[in-house]
Amino acid sequence: MECLFSFHHLAWILDTVTFILIFSITIHNQNTIQRTDKMLFYYPKYTYILKESSSNYRGLIVISITMPADVKRRQIQINKSNFDNMIKVSDHRYLYITDIDDIQNSTLIKPYYHEYHKHIVPITQVKLKADINRAIKRVSAVKYFLENTTNSFAWICTDDVFFDSSKFDFLVSELSSKYKTEKDPMLLGYPVRTPQVIFLQGGCGWIISRRTARDILKVADNWISHISKEDDVETERLLNLIGYDFENTTCPYMSGHDVYPFYKKKTRVPICPKSNKASQQSSYSKSTTKEHNLSPIQSYIALHPNKAYLDISYQAFDRILSIKKQADSHKYFTYNFQNHMYVCRKE
Repeated sequence: MECLFSFHHLAWILDTVTFILIFSITIHNQNTIQRTDKMLFYYPKYTYILKESSSNYRGLIVISITMPADVKRRQIQINKSNFDNMIKVSDHRYLYITDIDDIQNSTLIKPYYHEYHKHIVPITQVKLKADINRAIKRVSAVKYFLENTTNSFAWICTDDVFFDSSKFDFLVSELSSKYKTEKDPMLLGYPVRTPQVIFLQGGCGWIISRRTARDILKVADNWISHISKEDDVETERLLNLIGYDFENTTCPYMSGHDVYPFYKKKTRVPICPKSNKASQQSSYSKSTTKEHNLSPIQSYIALHPNKAYLDISYQAFDRILSIKKQADSHKYFTYNFQNHMYVCRKE
C-alpha cells in the first residue's frame, strides 16, 4: 500500500511538472494569456501590452454618440476601426450611447436622462432640442466613463468617426507619460476657429482624463441648461466653466474635417512647408488660421468625415492607413491650416 501511494504520488508530480513545462513553452513561443477584470484576454506575442499603472487604470474607452436607427453607421465604424479585434487583444473598449437600452447588445448604454432630461422638456425649438440631446449624451458618456470603467482615458465622439485602433496603445502610453489621469486636467480635441467663435469640433469629440471627467460633471447642469447654439460650439463655454485654457486642447491625434489633399487615390502628397509651422498667429484668437507644428503621421488616429463626401472620406482614411504602413512613413507629417488637416512629406 505504501509503495502504491509512492508510485501514484511520483506520477502525479511528473505529470504536473510536464504540464507546466509544456504550457510555459507554448505561451513563450506563441501567445500570452492574462486575466483582467474577470475577463480572459488573448494577447498575440507581437502585441505591445501596456504596463499596469499604480492606479490600476488601463487603456482607452471610445464612447460614440448615436441614434437607435443608425445601426449601419455603427457597423461601419466598428468594421472600419477594427474595434472587435481590438478588444480581443487589449484593455481598450468601445461603447455606444443612445436613446434605447437594448439588453441584447452589450455595446449600447443609455443616457442619464433621469438627471438631465429636465433641460430638454421646456425647449420648443426642434434643432435646439437635438443639440441639448447630444450635450446630455456627451455628459452621460463622461459620467459612465468615471463611474463604470477602469480605463485611463475616454474618447467621446460621434458614430461616424474612423479610428486606427492599432495606435491606441501608443496613444495611452503617450498620454500616460504626460498626464496622471486622476490628478491632471486634460481635454484634447480638434479646434475650429472662425472670426466669430472658437470651439472643439463635435464629431471627433474629446479625449479626457478622469480628473477632467469630474470637473465636467461639476458644471454639467449649468452647461446643459444654458445651451443656445450647436452643442460643439458650446464647448468654448464649457471650457470656461471648468477653467481650462483653450490653447491646451490642440492635439495631433484627430481631424474634425476631411484630410487634404486626398480627393482621389492617386493624389500626390505635397512637400511639407519649409518652415515647421503651417501658419502664424496667437493661440487663443478667433481667426481663420492657427499655428501648428508638423506632427508625424503615425500620431494621427481618427478622422471625422465630411458627410457630403463620405466616399472621399473613406479613401482618405484608407490612404492614411496605407502610408502609415510604408517603410518610409517617417517622412510623412500632418498639419492644420484654416480648420483642415493636411498631409505632407519631407524630401
